[in-house]
Amino acid sequence: MLGPAENQLIFWQGDVEEVAAGLERDGVKFVRPLKTNNKGEASFMLRDPDGQLIYVIHENGVVRSKPTPAAPDLDRGFFQVGMPVKNVDTSAAYYARLGFTLAQRDGDTNATLTDGHCRIGLYGFPLEPNRLQLMFWQGDVDAVIDVVKRNSFEFYGAPRGDDEGRSVTILDPDDNPLFFINMEKYKDTGFSRAYRHTNAAARQA
Repeated sequence: MLGPAENQLIFWQGDVEEVAAGLERDGVKFVRPLKTNNKGEASFMLRDPDGQLIYVIHENGVVRSKPTPAAPDLDRGFFQVGMPVKNVDTSAAYYARLGFTLAQRDGDTNATLTDGHCRIGLYGFPLEPNRLQLMFWQGDVDAVIDVVKRNSFEFYGAPRGDDEGRSVTILDPDDNPLFFINMEKYKDTGFSRAYRHTNAAARQA
């Protein structure tokens, strides 16, 4: 069981002590202060400006996984966590302290931050539903819809689509929203190209 038993952003196998020291210098309050042991393991826990729980941990025996290709019959797209926030500037600055880099900014409404293949979307407007979401960009939304229908999964509203793109939201058994979207205007962005290249290379490996 997670402690506390709520959605958490968990970051594995980074330089936990260095990150904790920087946050402490900035006056960030910890839910659980830095803990270390003689095995070289370390962890701490804190909350972002909107109360989202963040757990940072380095543990022996855990290896960073290599990118794997999408299933041949279901391209879900590249993944990011999407969160509604009170203030995009405040939250973007906060995640920058954790080592994220601003990848995209759309005025005061949203920002995307990245760290390698890890992506966080910050939204200054209500999401549907208005809580943390697992987001999948630029995959085959129609194929996902077919899988949802075949398996009698629960839609959160009807699939949407027009000349600009397609999207659908479903709920998992614990009511966590999964949002799938493919938009024409994003097909040639740098991250979309990198995603397609990574999938092609992984399939050939």
